[in-house]
Amino acid sequence: MSSTARSRSADAAPKSPNWNNDSSLFTYTRGRFVFDEARQIQQRTIRFDMNQLAQIAASSIGADHCIAVTKCPDGMYTKAYILRMNDGREVIAKVPNPNAGVPHYTTASEVATIDFMRDVLRTPAPKVHAWSSRADDNSVGAEYIIMEKAAGEPLDKFWDHMSLSDKLDVLTQVLSYYKSWLDFPFPGYGSLYYESDAGPSSLAVPISGGGPPCKRFVIGPATGRDWYDAERSSLECDRGPWTSALAYRTAISARERVAIDRLPPAKQMLMVTGPSPELYTPTPAKKISALAAFDRLLPRVLSTTNPLLVAPHLWHDDLHGENIFVDPSNPTRITAVIDWQGVQVAPLFDHHAVRPAFLDYLFDSASASGNDAAGDDDADLPPAAPDTSGMSDSDRAAALKAYFDSALCIAWRLLVRNKAPALYDLEKFQDSTEGNTLNAARRVYEYGESLLAGLMLDLELPKDSDDGETTVIRSEMDAESSGINLMSQLQQQMGDDWPDKGLTVERDYNKIKAALTQAREVLVETAYGEDEAKKEEFRKSWPFDN
Repeated sequence: MSSTARSRSADAAPKSPNWNNDSSLFTYTRGRFVFDEARQIQQRTIRFDMNQLAQIAASSIGADHCIAVTKCPDGMYTKAYILRMNDGREVIAKVPNPNAGVPHYTTASEVATIDFMRDVLRTPAPKVHAWSSRADDNSVGAEYIIMEKAAGEPLDKFWDHMSLSDKLDVLTQVLSYYKSWLDFPFPGYGSLYYESDAGPSSLAVPISGGGPPCKRFVIGPATGRDWYDAERSSLECDRGPWTSALAYRTAISARERVAIDRLPPAKQMLMVTGPSPELYTPTPAKKISALAAFDRLLPRVLSTTNPLLVAPHLWHDDLHGENIFVDPSNPTRITAVIDWQGVQVAPLFDHHAVRPAFLDYLFDSASASGNDAAGDDDADLPPAAPDTSGMSDSDRAAALKAYFDSALCIAWRLLVRNKAPALYDLEKFQDSTEGNTLNAARRVYEYGESLLAGLMLDLELPKDSDDGETTVIRSEMDAESSGINLMSQLQQQMGDDWPDKGLTVERDYNKIKAALTQAREVLVETAYGEDEAKKEEFRKSWPFDN
């Protein structure tokens, strides 16, 4: 071919756009935050070479080049893109935000976990085509994962329109995954990695019963959300792995103490706080004291807990309807389970393992309405069909929906009790004083020390508490409950305008900010009257930006 012909051929070859010029691909565009917005956006903005990422994605599946990049709605921890190739095929590219966790470990663990779920536990996770956990060692300038686009569509799209029997088919499949996760034995606690990515202290994971450990997969440092939320990723602390539940939970307590000591007080949306005695006022001293008492209690609680609930398990703790994909032509067939970032090996009692997240709202509704479908053994009785005679069409539809939702809750409990009794036992344990105590101690840096102290009183610990100390603890627990109730009331008053996770859509931002400010002023005037000093202290503790 002549040089002229080669030049014409090159000129005719399609060129990919320069995606690096599109700033929206790198910033947070899903909405606005009503607290600490500048920091929230900074933690979810990352610059890298999108052109290089697109070319790597194309090469990973044998395509010539990428012709289109579509950004998925922003997640709280990760950016995801749909990349379309010149041959029409599509892949997903994921890039972790700065708040996603400790560099290298979060991505390396996610890839190994996906592989383990697919290859060992036979859970339908997407196939990974290419990845890099070293931002300084690739041409993209960021960590990334290129994976197949999940077949099908999210379960959320179909769930509300499915029959009760079809929903049960989906739940039966979910329970089959749960059983495989439940049955696999792990040698310790932490997160999964390939051997070369985890470090020298890793624990080899046996993948065949009774055989020698296989070094393909190992357990290394933990990457669960609680290890890096609220700036915890910046802390120097023991992240594992651990060979005992006591060492694992002791490390969590130590992590929380380091966070309390080194990080600024955390604002959170769980409760309204303010000057005593009207509301609860968190202090570092109260948090440290509660953790010290918990550490004295911990060996006793673990030693008396069902060993299966203490044993290490790998679990997907966020199985909501957007993370489960189904076949559009047959929505009862699950095609993929996505979002494995932050999944870790932990005691079963520390997992959201009783039911998938997409069922939580049904159990919450049943509990709120006084239906015991989420409660004790009597809740396994079939619900009485509603008498809809004389009802309007809308009331009849609502009554029937409540009936079928309740029936589905009961059906799930029966499935679990008969097919996975350990999870049935787990539900009872997590609702017990011991279970609630273990849960309350996990994030004391942010909240929960008063509840934790009260729960430990219920367990008759610490033994040396005198009546005066007990009275103070009960009083502070009541004040904390009042603060939680106030925040719950505010959420109910705002309804759909409530900024879940502090996030709202752009068009509603000013309206919601004004509503939150008005609510703050009503609360401050009601609680503190003419006390200007306490008013100012309350305003400083208000979790939403002024």
